[in-house]
Amino acid sequence: MRGRTLLSDDALAGLLDHVAMALGAGVTAPQAWAAVADATVTPHEKQFAETMSRIPPALLQRMNGALHAPREAVRAVVLCHVMCESTGAPLSGLLTSLSNGLRDSSDATRARTAAFAGAKSTARVLMALPLFAIALGYAMGANPLRVLLTSTHGVLILGAGLLLTAIGYAWMNRMLAVARGVRAEIDPLIVIDLIASVVRSGIPLAAACARIGEALENTPPGPALLEAGRALARGMPPKGALAKLEGDLAALKSAASLSHATGAHLAPILAAVTRDRRRARVREVDEASAKLAVRLVLPTGVTILPAFVLLGIVPIITDLVTTHFGQIWP
Repeated sequence: MRGRTLLSDDALAGLLDHVAMALGAGVTAPQAWAAVADATVTPHEKQFAETMSRIPPALLQRMNGALHAPREAVRAVVLCHVMCESTGAPLSGLLTSLSNGLRDSSDATRARTAAFAGAKSTARVLMALPLFAIALGYAMGANPLRVLLTSTHGVLILGAGLLLTAIGYAWMNRMLAVARGVRAEIDPLIVIDLIASVVRSGIPLAAACARIGEALENTPPGPALLEAGRALARGMPPKGALAKLEGDLAALKSAASLSHATGAHLAPILAAVTRDRRRARVREVDEASAKLAVRLVLPTGVTILPAFVLLGIVPIITDLVTTHFGQIWP
């Protein structure tokens, strides 16, 4: 299981493509995974493929245990097998859809990392300002630590400076975490990709939603999809049946409503929706990064700069004045 965590999304996507091509030759899923494992030389990819080749169908149907896998992508791979077993949709198509989604997610992750690199570097530089102030004091011939550690007023200033620095550190980290957002257990867009693949194979949307919801069990968005699938099976229109789907998964409601109203095939609409949503995610990351760079000014002005003054400027001036004119405070 630890080996799986070292697989990148791009590497796993490559494995899935190879398995899908092997399945196209008419072999079973375990045979396809075993063949890919034999042909793979990278240790972690080989280990993952060998593990998948040994998983029995009964275990693949027990998502409760499989969902404890450490990575979102691994859960999605198991979900593909479960969907193949429960709906009869071709595993090769499911794995191909997943590999494309993983590559898009990998591109989005790289874009997010690049977008936030500047803000993270800025935060690190700002956090180092108080230490730089102390070093500056020694460079000027002063001894700021003597002032901070050998008098009551100095200790109070040191405590206040360290407290402001800690608050600034926590504040900036919180801003970075909020800007990055929370990663879902399974990317909703990958779930939509899998639904599109199942629907493309001829399975009704109601069955596709219900089967994925059952496979995910209590892992979001499983319960919402299960409820939506049951509502669709009762004959409720998509607009009402899918009304409780939130976030990126809400795109399923608009796509299904359009297909229901016009008679257009649902799978191509879903593919277009996920493509547009992934592009929108990249734009949202750029916007969040730009806003973060501006918002970092607030903790800088409220905590870091005052800490810089308390730990650097005040001790330097105090030490220089004391050295030349006598002690200022006891």
